[in-house]
Amino acid sequence: MDEDNTTIIADGFPVLNALKETHLILSYGAHNQYADLPWTARMEMLITQWILARPEVREFLGGRVMVPYPEPWMGRVDAMKSSQRWTDVSITHFRDLAVFGEQLLLSIRFGNWSTVVAADDAKNWARAWRSQIQAYTHAYRAATGVDLRGDAADVELSAEQHTQPSVHLLRRLQEQRGEIAAARSGRPVSATARRRGVQARQGQPQQVAQPTRVAQTELEPGGTSR
Repeated sequence: MDEDNTTIIADGFPVLNALKETHLILSYGAHNQYADLPWTARMEMLITQWILARPEVREFLGGRVMVPYPEPWMGRVDAMKSSQRWTDVSITHFRDLAVFGEQLLLSIRFGNWSTVVAADDAKNWARAWRSQIQAYTHAYRAATGVDLRGDAADVELSAEQHTQPSVHLLRRLQEQRGEIAAARSGRPVSATARRRGVQARQGQPQQVAQPTRVAQTELEPGGTSR
């Protein structure tokens, strides 16, 4: 982000330190990446995508045939999500998370970052992968509602950024199903739930309400509260 501001000189040392730490963490499990399990898992995933891309599966599941998906199997997943009432987030965002996330991790894992001391190398890496980083952060915000580009000094936002994505996805699914159930039963949807639903569909960061503390009532032996 500092590269766009021509009045300052971007500092590459925070990026370099982050690359070093990520490279070290990824190297811990590198010995498990060259056996049969990773290749078998990738092969099975590719076969699954090939089956979903078949015309007969499209005829069976249906879906929106005019949507320009990047890959032919993606429309079947959206059709299944709609029929099962899963998340309303498009499969396009999850696909971008997988593709760009893998590219970024591989660029860090197979780079010799443990011996790099020049901050300019980290700045050059950020420039080279800028499009993928921005695409990943946009897809993450659209899928979870959390903006990874926010200020780390914000305590509440930092807590959301470090929360597992599955927690955010579950929260969005619960909010979505709550709106659907309220619409079917005729109950009015609260303004807070409606605002969160709109923010989730637009990919805006959501404000998480802090849990309120409820004072516990101590009971006397006679059963009455003090």
